[in-house]
Amino acid sequence: MRANVQTTAGSHMPTIASSSVPPPSSWEEFENICLAATKIRWRSPDFSKNGRPGQQQDGVDIYGYSRDHDLLAIQCKNTTKKVYKSIIEEEIRKAEIFDINLRTLYIATTAGNDAVLQREVRAMHKDRIDQKKFGVHILFWHDIIQDLSSCEETFYAHFPQFFNTSRSQKKLDVEFVKNVLDESNKFGEINYIASDDFHERGVGEMMLSGFNFNLRNWKSRPHKFSLGNLSAVYDEFIRSMEGFVDTANGMAKYYYKGMDAKAATEEDKIKFHSEFSELKQKAARVVRDYYALAREISANEVH
Repeated sequence: MRANVQTTAGSHMPTIASSSVPPPSSWEEFENICLAATKIRWRSPDFSKNGRPGQQQDGVDIYGYSRDHDLLAIQCKNTTKKVYKSIIEEEIRKAEIFDINLRTLYIATTAGNDAVLQREVRAMHKDRIDQKKFGVHILFWHDIIQDLSSCEETFYAHFPQFFNTSRSQKKLDVEFVKNVLDESNKFGEINYIASDDFHERGVGEMMLSGFNFNLRNWKSRPHKFSLGNLSAVYDEFIRSMEGFVDTANGMAKYYYKGMDAKAATEEDKIKFHSEFSELKQKAARVVRDYYALAREISANEVH
């Protein structure tokens, strides 16, 4: 898919990342863009805004964990002016009291790339690491857009003016459902739900981990479908998965953590298994409906 931008004669069509994308005027929208780009950069849904407007934030607007379980923080600076070293130092001082386990602070700014500031931040980072303190890096507007544009559906949500009309949106629908189909069965989760073979011991740890990660990931990147029937089925798919995952997590307490196992009566266990089996069958119906429609749409991809 191509961004809807102009090129000079003889030049190649630029990618979204190299296009001239204007920074938002709203600080709240800039935070939303940074949050979306952060989840893409670290391939993790486990990032959130820090508190709410008006609360003390200790130099941190967004925080979360990388897939290596490192605590990361982002301070967003929506400014048309240059960012100076003194501003970085001030944000570092604020973040010192955020969390003792903080691994790295990132300053995200709408400002353009600045080689002098980059050199200064690299030196600050090295000094802090040598002192066994959290590191610091800077992300300029170009860096943020590069991250955001690596996922076209996310980029489209913030900059729909860079895309063509409904045809492009339908392509995004197709791309989205294909990704969900691929992600859904990484550990065999969907095959398990859709099968009629109910395993008495519930869900294995690896599969349960896959369920939890996928559900957080899907919920962290909502998608506006241009195809109304798929939107309704997808919403029901998510609701059904939420109910199934909640129950599966409860079942895991019995078999993998030993919690409440002694307190539960045989009658409780029978009831629990019955409820889980019923929910699994309901989830299976929803999954089959979603997959049938998703595959049909994928097979009739708009060109």
